[in-house]
Amino acid sequence: MEQSVSDDLHATRVLLSEQNVVDTRRFGVAKRFVMRGSRMFTHRLVAATGHLADAVQAVDEQRRQDLAGMRDELAAVREQAGQDAREIRGTADRLAADVETRSSARHRELADGLAETTRQLQEASASMAILQAAVASMQSRLASAEQAFAYQRSELHRTRSLLGRVSRVVAGADVAEDAAAVPTVEWSADALDEQAYLDFEERFRGSRDEIRARQADAVQFVTDLQAGHGPLLDVACGRGEWLDVLRSEGIDAYGVDSNAAMIAEAAAAGLDVRCEDALVHLAKLEESSLQGISAFHFVEHIPLGVLVKMLDDSLLALRPGGVLLLETPNPTNLMVGAASFYLDPTHVRPIHPEFLRFLVESRGFVDVQIHYVHPAVPADTMVASGPPEGYPDARLTRVVDAVEGFVYGPQDYVLTARRAQVAEPESLVVPAEG
Repeated sequence: MEQSVSDDLHATRVLLSEQNVVDTRRFGVAKRFVMRGSRMFTHRLVAATGHLADAVQAVDEQRRQDLAGMRDELAAVREQAGQDAREIRGTADRLAADVETRSSARHRELADGLAETTRQLQEASASMAILQAAVASMQSRLASAEQAFAYQRSELHRTRSLLGRVSRVVAGADVAEDAAAVPTVEWSADALDEQAYLDFEERFRGSRDEIRARQADAVQFVTDLQAGHGPLLDVACGRGEWLDVLRSEGIDAYGVDSNAAMIAEAAAAGLDVRCEDALVHLAKLEESSLQGISAFHFVEHIPLGVLVKMLDDSLLALRPGGVLLLETPNPTNLMVGAASFYLDPTHVRPIHPEFLRFLVESRGFVDVQIHYVHPAVPADTMVASGPPEGYPDARLTRVVDAVEGFVYGPQDYVLTARRAQVAEPESLVVPAEG
């Protein structure tokens, strides 16, 4: 653009310089006359054009100087910008180096911290493992000590029972006198005779098949009995339903009952039974000769003192680890405690499950458990789906459910217990660190 303005100014000056030049080769006189005449009209225009060209020239010169100054300033700005860029790059490089240095240092610190934390965690884990091992050892030792204590307590009761038996022998008490000292159910003329009681059982307790099906639930409590370790004695075996169940399970067992009519029926079924007073038989057994003792609906027929002696004799007759199984009516059930228990005239008194648990534990047995069985109505048929229409709130529903349980719930309960196993306390072993 600068070159175009200069060219235009040069063309203008050439035109102005040629304004008064006349080609005289043709019509020279006329041209000169005309030129001289036109000067009076064009000299002002020529002068103004000259002045304009001069002004434009001056402006162009000033513009050139301004452009030169701007170029110098731009060069200076570029130089400053380059210097600033170099300084910025230097600063950025220093910052990047500093960040890299700090980052490396921080990374090393974090890595060292992580390594130290890992080491501490490993030490803590090792300490925790040692502590857990020590706790497990202490728990094992405590369990062994508790087992040993239970065994010693059981042995104490066993020794006391054995001393009582020896004392009676030393005092001249023979088996007949021992039998006379044990109260049994009297089958006298003013009570039901043996056949009448058999008929009573058939009507009110259930048929042989019904009782067998009901007692099959108790097999789960004797499944660990081992062949060759002694038989199971069923005290007051009656018609032998439980013995029949055990025979089908391959468990060695025999029964004793003083009711000759029931024994005859059991013997006719091919069962191993003896017609004898069951408690007298139990008292005569050698120590640790049985693997199990069961009594279904028997303990409610005998006085408390006789029950205590039965438990003591059972502890003597059972081998260590042997099982005691007692089933009796559940007096916490309203139908049983208020009515059905008293249907049998040979019942002495109902026995509360918690009292029987206490009594069995107090005579030296361990692992005593109560199992409630034989509900009058299965639980899944009871009303338990919310308050019926007309009930004021859910609280009454809970009351109704509780009453249904007490009325239609378990009619019997089974107590299981064991003679304690021999055990010695283990020494406390704490693993060494590392």
